[in-house]
Amino acid sequence: MDCVLGYTLGNDTLRPYFNSLIVASCSTVLALLAGSMAAYGLSRITYKPRIASILAFILLLALASAAIMFFHVDWRIAALAALAIFFLAVRALTRRWRAHLGNSDILFWMISQRILPPVVAALPIYVMFQQLGLLDTRFALIVTYMTVNLPIVVWLMYDFFTGIPRDLEESASLDGASRYRIFFQIVLPLAKPGWHSVHAVVEQRQVMELLEPLRAAGARSLLVLPIHHLIP
Repeated sequence: MDCVLGYTLGNDTLRPYFNSLIVASCSTVLALLAGSMAAYGLSRITYKPRIASILAFILLLALASAAIMFFHVDWRIAALAALAIFFLAVRALTRRWRAHLGNSDILFWMISQRILPPVVAALPIYVMFQQLGLLDTRFALIVTYMTVNLPIVVWLMYDFFTGIPRDLEESASLDGASRYRIFFQIVLPLAKPGWHSVHAVVEQRQVMELLEPLRAAGARSLLVLPIHHLIP
């Protein structure tokens, strides 16, 4: 036993184990919380985002990213300028172009993010964390893991929420319960089987993920188990 423990400590295996435990647990909880609320909103509230405002947001986001990467503009200034232009322009754009999307379009867009090969986004994510000064931090790993698994959580939890009768929520609303209280005290407990199933799927994906840790953290002190033995 002493030989095994000494080998483990000598080869620094315990640190990647704890890194995996901390990062996977935190990112799973955050992904489940944010994804469950997004799925509940899509299953209960009708959204009609204008196509013109979506295109304007994407364009301004691309311009802000280009200004940060190629012209070394401070990311705070670029973000504030892009948001200011967006809020000023969105009102005029939505008056002229009234075409909009629906909940099904939003849901399909979210799950379609899994079609994108992960290696395509590896370099942009690396540069983004480098510019923000978050490279080689657990926070960057947690955010990366959470973002990658968020579409799966939304897609799976949406089906569980649509199977819950709305009569219970309407009765609670008549009794004065707020939307958040209905979600956390009525809907979420009823969807507990789905919550545990999605938790197991996301946790397993994060523990076995190979490419995501290489995007956000290359320091040996932040390596997780899947890539620990691949880097000498």
